[in-house]
Amino acid sequence: MRASTSKFVLPLLVGLLALAFAGPIRASQDGSSQTTSSKPSGKDGGYKWVMAGEGFLEGAHTSLEAYKAPDGEIIRTVTAHFKSADAAKTAHQNLNHSAAEIVKQEDISDGSGKVIGERSVLTLVDKDDKRSTAIVVTKGADFREFVSSSARDVLAFEDYAKSLAAEHAKQ
Repeated sequence: MRASTSKFVLPLLVGLLALAFAGPIRASQDGSSQTTSSKPSGKDGGYKWVMAGEGFLEGAHTSLEAYKAPDGEIIRTVTAHFKSADAAKTAHQNLNHSAAEIVKQEDISDGSGKVIGERSVLTLVDKDDKRSTAIVVTKGADFREFVSSSARDVLAFEDYAKSLAAEHAKQ
C-alpha cells in the first residue's frame, strides 16, 4: 500500500526539526564558528550550514540539510533522486495538493524551450497554524525542496543554491 506525500510532509518536517536539536548518530553538525554578515556576500552567500541527515520520501532516499541565513532564519532543504521522472513529478504534485496555497507554478525549460521540469512556490501551514514558504523544483527524476518561515529568505536561498550549482557545473 502506497501512502500519500501529505501523510509524510509534516512528519518529515518534524523529523528534520528533531534532527536539528537531537543530533542523531546519522546526522552530522557543523560546529565551526563562522560569522555571517547581514547581507549575503561572496562565495558563501552568508549562509551557515547547521545540520544534515537522511530520510525517505515516497520510497526515495533523501538528503536533509538546514542552513542559517544571515538574519538568523533557518532554511530546510530536501534533495532526492527518484527512480523515474514520473515518481518525482508525483511527489511534487502531492506537495502542491497538500499546500494551503500555490503562490506560483511554472514549467522549467531548457535552452531549446523543451519543458524539463516544474517549479512551485507554496504556502504551507502546520498543525499549529504556523506558515512557511516552500519552493519545490523537479527536473526529471531530481527533486529539490526549500522551506523557511520567511518567504524572502527561501527565495534568496534558492538563488544562492542556483549559483552554487552553476559554479559546480563549471568545475
